[in-house]
Formats: sequence, C-alpha cells, structure tokens
Amino acid sequence: ALSYAGGTLEEAKLGLTLARQAMDELPGHPGAAHSVAAFIADLVSAEVNTEEDLDEGLRAISAAISENPSRARFYYTRARLREAQGKFEKAREDLVVAIDTEGRDSQDYQGRITDYIREIGLLDARARMDRMKVGVARNLDMTRASLEEIEKRVDAATETFRSSQIRLVETVAFFAAILALVQFTSQAELR
Repeated sequence: ALSYAGGTLEEAKLGLTLARQAMDELPGHPGAAHSVAAFIADLVSAEVNTEEDLDEGLRAISAAISENPSRARFYYTRARLREAQGKFEKAREDLVVAIDTEGRDSQDYQGRITDYIREIGLLDARARMDRMKVGVARNLDMTRASLEEIEKRVDAATETFRSSQIRLVETVAFFAAILALVQFTSQAELR
C-alpha cells in the first residue's frame, strides 16, 4: 500500500493523486479506497487538508470497510480521520475494533497491537486536552466579560468623580464669590 510515512509533503500529495486515480480505475477495490483515506489521514498531520478532504477520506474508508470488514488497518485509518474531525469517542471505538480485528497470525501482530494501544492512549490524551481547551476558552470568555464589566464600572466611577470635581470647583467658586462679596461689602462699609 502507498504511504506517506517518511516521505515528503510533495510525495504525499502525489501519492494521494495516484491513489485517487487507482480508485477511479478500480472502483469498489478496498485497497485503493484505503490508500486514498490513508494519504488524506497522513496529510492531516501536515495540516493541509480541508473538511472536504476529510469527508472524502471517510467516504473512501467506509467503502473499504464495507467491502472488507476484516482489515484492522482500515479501522485504524478511519480512527485517524475521525480524530482529525474531533470525534474522539468514535475514533477510540475504531481503534478497539482494529485491535479485535487484527489477525493474530500476522507477522507484525504484536507491533500493530502495540501501535493501536499507544494510539488509544494518545487519543485519550488529545480528547482530555481538547476538553481542557474548551474549559480554558470558556474561562477566558468569562474573564473577558468580567473585565468588560469592571471597565464599565471604572468608566462610571471616573465620570462620577469628574462630576464631583466639577461640583467641588463650582462650590469653591461660589464660596470664593461669597467671600469676595463679604470682603467688598466690609470694605465699602469702612469707607
């Protein structure tokens, strides 16, 4: 099967193009469909996929699974695509199916099982991080709202203070005028 692992980004894009051609020439062939999905999953790591690419990959791998539900690697690939969509629980379910489906007589059975179990651990950690990000974002929103409220209160207090200053100046000016009048009147009486 074609794979991006260890290749360059350009090689992965070329591989996806060739896998799409193979899928067009071999419609219904689960290996060709898996190659399309696997390259899309590989390109997710490089963050060059669009939502349409992920949808294409999921359609392709679902078709491959329908044709050959006993291929553990197909479930692993679908788990990678679902993870990219943030569907962590569905991705985890696919990894469990991959473990259950993996042929015990295959030469690299132990290595693949280890990979799937490691992926489950990483997936669980990513899901926790995603939940934490949501919590942090919610806390940031609440903090921003609190800061905006504090800012409004400070603005109102500043305006009240300015008004008080103006009244104080007016009051001082009033008393200064009264004192000036009293002083003027006193001096006028003395003359």
